[in-house]
Amino acid sequence: MAVHVGDVGVQIIFDLGEDLASATVQKIKYRKPSGVYGEFTAVVDGTRIQYTTIAATDLDVAGKWTIQAYVVMTGWSGHSDFANFEILGNLG
Repeated sequence: MAVHVGDVGVQIIFDLGEDLASATVQKIKYRKPSGVYGEFTAVVDGTRIQYTTIAATDLDVAGKWTIQAYVVMTGWSGHSDFANFEILGNLG
């Protein structure tokens, strides 16, 4: 299913392949097509972190977004590889 500007309920998920039960910080960092950086606070689900868009302003720019997971947990903190996805515009 395509994702459009303003869509709510979109799940952004990273599976990091490690037990994240001890995670104290879990974020999904992003760079919008405009070059603006930001982050979503994610929740842990086993080996995954996830953010579900809750406002029309979460995905507010059409184009290619770059995202990256960031986690702090007992004995390790760090980033995932980059991932990209496309946000499509809307008519009128």
